[in-house]
Amino acid sequence: MNPDETATERPVGNGSADATRAAGDRAAWPELGDEGADPSPWGSKAAALHALKRAGFPVPPGFVIEPDRQLDDEDSAALTASVEAIGGFPVAVRSSGALEDLDGASFAGQYETFLGVHSAHELARCIEACRRSAHSERVQTYAASRGLSAAGASMPVLVQKLVPAEMAGVAFTLHPLSGREEHALVEVVGGLGERLVSGQATPTSITLSLTSGDIAYEARGSDGVTLTKARANELRLALLEIQAHFGHPQDVEFAVDPGGRLFILQSRPITSIQWRRDAQEQTSADFREGGVSARVCTPLMYALYRDAMQASMQRFLEDVRLVERGREEAWIACYYGRPYWNASAVKRAMGRLPGFDEERFDRDLGVQKQYGEAGPRRVRTTPRTVLAALPAGVAIRREQAAHLERVAAFSEPLLAACRRFRRRISAFAETADASFFRDLRELFELQRDTEKAYFRTIYNNSVAQTELSSLISRMDAATGRDTSVPRLFGGLAGVHHMAMQEGLLKLVAVARVGGTAGAAWREALDEFLAAHGFH
Repeated sequence: MNPDETATERPVGNGSADATRAAGDRAAWPELGDEGADPSPWGSKAAALHALKRAGFPVPPGFVIEPDRQLDDEDSAALTASVEAIGGFPVAVRSSGALEDLDGASFAGQYETFLGVHSAHELARCIEACRRSAHSERVQTYAASRGLSAAGASMPVLVQKLVPAEMAGVAFTLHPLSGREEHALVEVVGGLGERLVSGQATPTSITLSLTSGDIAYEARGSDGVTLTKARANELRLALLEIQAHFGHPQDVEFAVDPGGRLFILQSRPITSIQWRRDAQEQTSADFREGGVSARVCTPLMYALYRDAMQASMQRFLEDVRLVERGREEAWIACYYGRPYWNASAVKRAMGRLPGFDEERFDRDLGVQKQYGEAGPRRVRTTPRTVLAALPAGVAIRREQAAHLERVAAFSEPLLAACRRFRRRISAFAETADASFFRDLRELFELQRDTEKAYFRTIYNNSVAQTELSSLISRMDAATGRDTSVPRLFGGLAGVHHMAMQEGLLKLVAVARVGGTAGAAWREALDEFLAAHGFH
């Protein structure tokens, strides 16, 4: 962890441009948060703080000494003026190296940092010492251990107003040890954060719930400091907003001044985490079609999938007698922004069927798994296992027939709803707010019911596919042949799922002949959208 420096709010008035002009003709150094400033040569630390300050986060005021700016005796007045513009001495001098705070290498604690600098002369000396640390032996060794070269690395230097911190610490927006993304790991000490990273104080270690703001676990440190309920909730919201701003989990340094104000001192990517250990075997197989695994899944999209899958999976397995009614599993979960279904629980249910082969089940669904020395689970077909599974076998046949009827009955109302929504879309510009929200609720309900029917179709298909694979294996064993399942299915015609792909091929053929600017293309595209627009 980097040394933890803290700063206070910038006073109103006396902008840096005016203050620096009063010091002479020396050019002003760029300040964090300045509109129009180009942070690209500032290094990762200063650039991240600049972005946070621009976004309205409570970042202490500061300015950046760019690496090509050599200091001389005439800079003393300019440095004093720039420091006065950010609230005066004391200040902190911090490295912002080009190699620092990378996704795979933080360089935490490798460069020099100076706290409590009280004069322009001392400031100039600390800036030069901070720059020299970029070429130190420990930096060279650290860089080489991660396959990087520190030769010629530039060193921008960040100068910030120092806060007389009452409390300081670090927070990981995803618990790096448990891997649980709903928990943050927070370590705090009294005073400056330097006491934490230098080992002068044992921090209080807190597991903070990012959903409620409650403290799930706490081990008091040598200072005895802790977070109040209000402080924990304020920190929770700040951590969530910072993580959302950068789009990935962050290692955040923070401080609280005697007035109770929270300041963000640094934010960098978390370089390593432990995959969460509390999850059973999870997979995203077959979610690819729905598009929820192509990128980070938004909370709304996940909620729609969760409600549909949780209800449909439970009801399906109850109806086919593979789980007891009322004993509900968590069939779906979202980890690290991606949805997964509970393969362990599904396999436990399917394992009640004779002939179940875990390896074949995984292969059919595209699940990749290492089975270890025990190997995949296989259920032998014996009189005892067949007798135990008879109620499930009868229920599966009943479910398959009933579901075909359900889908047939669902199809016309679904298409009618699609036509209704197309008409509403064409009149969207004139839609009143009240009508829009009614339409949106109706659309969500339609999506939920459609997904339930779709998921239930997938479950029936999976059972049928497992049965077919088992049948083909027995046929091949009896005949001495090796049936190619892809060739077998490739001969099927009139498969509804292929209709859209066939439509795309027709569009390609039209485009190849006459391009995409003529009447023939527009007619073909209109025909395609009329048939498949709801996809």
